[in-house]
Amino acid sequence: MVDLFKTNLVIQKQSIPYRIRFENEAYRFSPEEGAADEKSFILKREHDSWVEATQLPPDLKNQAVEALEKYLLQQH
Repeated sequence: MVDLFKTNLVIQKQSIPYRIRFENEAYRFSPEEGAADEKSFILKREHDSWVEATQLPPDLKNQAVEALEKYLLQQH
């Protein structure tokens, strides 16, 4: 498991800090301490599209994908 970056995601009009880690060929979004009510989720890149392990609200998935793509572009 490798820590990559941190970002804030807006969930129910509240900004929640998340830590993003890379593990098992997927990106795990885990809420920072103090945001225990929010759940972790995983996104994976498959066939040029982002796939979630469990269904996410479209707005949350869009925010997570945007944060990942911004991070990945900065790495090149």
